[in-house]
Amino acid sequence: MKMRGTLLPVAISGLVGLSLAGCSGDDKGSGGSSAKPASAIAQAVLTGSTSGVAKGDYALTVKAPDGTQLLVIDAETKSGSVKANYESEGSPFTYDVVFLGNDRWMKMTVPGAPDPYDGKSWMHFDGSKVKGDAAKDLSIDTSHPDVLRLTELIAAATTVKGDATAVSGTIDGTKIAGDDGVISAADLKDAGQAATAIPFTAAMDGTGLLESLELDMPATVDTEAGKWSFELSGYGEQTQQEKPTGAIKEMPASAYEMLNG
Repeated sequence: MKMRGTLLPVAISGLVGLSLAGCSGDDKGSGGSSAKPASAIAQAVLTGSTSGVAKGDYALTVKAPDGTQLLVIDAETKSGSVKANYESEGSPFTYDVVFLGNDRWMKMTVPGAPDPYDGKSWMHFDGSKVKGDAAKDLSIDTSHPDVLRLTELIAAATTVKGDATAVSGTIDGTKIAGDDGVISAADLKDAGQAATAIPFTAAMDGTGLLESLELDMPATVDTEAGKWSFELSGYGEQTQQEKPTGAIKEMPASAYEMLNG
């Protein structure tokens, strides 16, 4: 899911607005001249740590100043889920999304909003009927199962130190490739010099896979300064998501119109 510099996807933000309007209220070598510098070893450890994410079979918890998300990705079965808690314009709300092929089921809880945005039922919709940026927000790209583009984020690290289990340094946010990640260079264009040296710490599990990543993010026009953390687990353990239980209604035409507008 594309986040555009905030944990709140644009498509979800639009649906919140619609609901409120509706209610009208590696090895180190053997030494000698062939040995790698410590920084190069740490860089290799960091770069290699995202190989599990690239396989698209993992769970990921993201915490940021504006909310939290729990994502489950199983690219092999083209399925996944998102559970999120946010605050938007001073009001808390939650949403769940289950992805399975082209089927999407979403449940939103927006204070004061009417059905189907009151959290009492799921909305089913056909992902193939959602177009443009909203389609990216509400889908899992199995050709790039690193859905938050953590690989590109880590690739922008400029100073790195550490060992096989823990690495720290800085990331040059202006060098992050692409604009589909949780954080992009475009998102940081108004953060000034602070964007060029974002402090980070990372920890790897016993197999060398990324276990946690924490960023000390600068403030931007859209996002306050603060800690962003990514905790990964369950590599190779995820299974196909299933249709949720409980009351299910079809997404109203007004929601399709807003998403595709």
